[in-house]
Amino acid sequence: MLNHEEFKLTAHQKDILRILQKASHRSENLVWQNIEGVRRQISIKYFEIDFVAREMVFFSDDDMTFVDQNATLYVKLGFRTTVFKVQEFRLEKTAIHFPIPPEVRVRELRSEERFELSIEDQDEVSLIDRTLQSSELTLVDISKHGLGLITKNKKIEKGSVFLKEIFGAKLKAPLKGQIVHLYQMEDGWMRVGIRLENELNKDFFKHLS
Repeated sequence: MLNHEEFKLTAHQKDILRILQKASHRSENLVWQNIEGVRRQISIKYFEIDFVAREMVFFSDDDMTFVDQNATLYVKLGFRTTVFKVQEFRLEKTAIHFPIPPEVRVRELRSEERFELSIEDQDEVSLIDRTLQSSELTLVDISKHGLGLITKNKKIEKGSVFLKEIFGAKLKAPLKGQIVHLYQMEDGWMRVGIRLENELNKDFFKHLS
């Protein structure tokens, strides 16, 4: 399956306001909370942006009695799959009020094809970072210039890495890359994006011993 997108962090208020305005016309907006290990979701009928109070108001016809005001609220908007967290909010019978987020994550269109691996094709990848620490991550997608991986290793940091093993085989010459994206997912998983120094092509498989 082709995946032309990657999450990008945006903290510029003008960009955030533009994204929110575009999303306000979409029908795929929703919020959810994880309640006792179960994801409880609310569909947003429409939302308003109060630029003076710097507040957002989500309106919904769904039941919101389960919402826990002491738990994190997750938001996903229909425009470029924008996502962000809300820690403080005010709940009414048919509305949720909260401050305009200081940062959001959006999916950024890529300039090259990125192939998403099926579950059975996903594989463990071995990396060495600049401190010579070795980490095992799961490869979920790949392109000519990059790798998308997931891990539960909280010690992963941005910086130079060397790919030493892939698809169950060690590479004769490790491939150098840079960890350029780190995104905390749910259930303890973290998304890791690596940009490779050299392009992967058909000759890549000649590196396998």
